[in-house]
Amino acid sequence: MSLKPVVNPRWLMTFILMFAGAMNCKSQVAEVWTFGGNYFEEGRQIISCQDGGYAIVGTTGSDNSNNTNMYLIRLDATLNCIWNRVLGGPDVEWGYSLVEDESGNLIACGFTNEGNGNGYDVLVYKLSDTGDILWRKNFGGTDWDFGSRVVRSLDEGFLICGTTYSEGNGDSDGILIHINDDGELIESYTYGGSGRDEFLTLLTTPENQIILAGSSEQADGITSGWILVIDDNYYTQWQTSLEVYGTGTCTDLALSDEGNFIISE
Repeated sequence: MSLKPVVNPRWLMTFILMFAGAMNCKSQVAEVWTFGGNYFEEGRQIISCQDGGYAIVGTTGSDNSNNTNMYLIRLDATLNCIWNRVLGGPDVEWGYSLVEDESGNLIACGFTNEGNGNGYDVLVYKLSDTGDILWRKNFGGTDWDFGSRVVRSLDEGFLICGTTYSEGNGDSDGILIHINDDGELIESYTYGGSGRDEFLTLLTTPENQIILAGSSEQADGITSGWILVIDDNYYTQWQTSLEVYGTGTCTDLALSDEGNFIISE
């Protein structure tokens, strides 16, 4: 499969609307389930688990003794709650993404200001398939650092993308962090120019490429969608902005069977 750095978000949006419209004509909402307490809850990502059921990561504000916390929910195949976990301390924690490893453990990422007097750090938890905390790790510098997406690495461990104000070339830069199965840092890299740049999502390909997407501030001050493709040695192969399509931010992406990008903004 060869990658083709060509995509037309206007065509994609039309396709999505047509497909959604076709589905709405033939389908009905089967059930609605809610999870949480008396206050603020937000779900960010849901994944299918290898032994059946689902896992959800997000944020909760229902613990009155704390600020916000990362919130994980494990569901069975019929959406009954098997267990849920409120993760964090008295300060701010937000959950944004999770992935399952080969053993059924869950790795969740987001950000926290606990222990960083100057701002936020990337926050990563690893939980067993029964919800026991195996480890918690923070990654960041003296300024603000945020984690937005975690995936399994091409070789060992996990890849986390996000945004850093602690290092890099500009106001903010996209950051890619590689950790091992024990949560220890293997290496990290920043990408971006002199303006504000961020990574919101990433994926890996069978060709051992890493594709990152988010937004980048151009020299004229306009923020546009940004796609960056790097190899397994973290060298840039190519990158492109989507300002011609009026796309301000790439929030998620996927690869089609033909090797084209499917982008949401």
